[in-house]
Amino acid sequence: KRRDQHSKLEEKARWVEQLDHYLESGDYSRALGIVKQALLEFPGDAELEEQERLARKGQEREAEAQRLSEQGRRECAAGNHEAGLAALRQAYGLDERNGALRDALLQNLVEQARRLMDENRASAETYLKQALELEPEHALVKGLSNMFQDRRRQEEIEHLVSQARQLQADGDIRGALDVIRGGLTKHPNDPRISQLQQSLGRRFQEIRRKDLDEFRRIEQESHGATDAQAIADYSLRLDSFAKRYEGDAEFQSSAHALRRRLETVMMPPPAGTAPVPVPVPAVPPTPGPELRPDPIAETAAEGLGPPAPPAKASPGALQSAPGGPDEKRK
Repeated sequence: KRRDQHSKLEEKARWVEQLDHYLESGDYSRALGIVKQALLEFPGDAELEEQERLARKGQEREAEAQRLSEQGRRECAAGNHEAGLAALRQAYGLDERNGALRDALLQNLVEQARRLMDENRASAETYLKQALELEPEHALVKGLSNMFQDRRRQEEIEHLVSQARQLQADGDIRGALDVIRGGLTKHPNDPRISQLQQSLGRRFQEIRRKDLDEFRRIEQESHGATDAQAIADYSLRLDSFAKRYEGDAEFQSSAHALRRRLETVMMPPPAGTAPVPVPVPAVPPTPGPELRPDPIAETAAEGLGPPAPPAKASPGALQSAPGGPDEKRK
């Protein structure tokens, strides 16, 4: 008797195991057929009756899911995509193990995302995200994801090129090159970005050569400069070059040397040191009437007094003088 009871328990366990397998796999029709046979052998068994109830509920959900799936497909075909997708989601939620329901939902999500790709990118990406969550390795989903990536890449490149061209038009060639270099970091094989980088690079080198020549002229002009205003002007121009070519070793080295020299010129002399006199050119006298020298004034200035009048000769002196009248008479 005990042996018979043990055998019945083993037989029931085999029925229960089969039923659990069909219930887990979603094969509710097969489960209902098995449970009927098991109840004939074990009538009124509570566990078997509960499994029968689960199978019937599963069969009802399966039928409802099928109905909703058909409704969703009809709505999508009629252009009512939102209503159709809602019905397809509900159907798949009722029976997630049904591959046909999943494929129907996936196909319509991909189709809606593709339709909205150009009209409404945000909505299209929302549908694509739902499809990726549902089946990331599905061929349709992977193909659409690649399309979105290509489209985003092209839009990024268009934005980069437009931004670089705008900076070029504004005269900021260095800024345009920085934008293009950043674009090449993300898109290293794009021919448009590479071509624009070469063009901007040539233009930058032309401008740099001109600026370097201008910098050399500033160096030459600033030699010997002592005027404070002139030195301040040179410093402003120097700072402009240094800022424009930040990171350029040649410009920075030359700018540093010139700045030190200008600072030395403007530096006040040490305490106790007399400033170096600055030669002042002689100012010529204002032209006026020509003044003739006064001989009396000149003589008085020498302390000799006025010149004495010539002395008159006596008659005797004239007679005795050589060559006088008496001499001629003889």
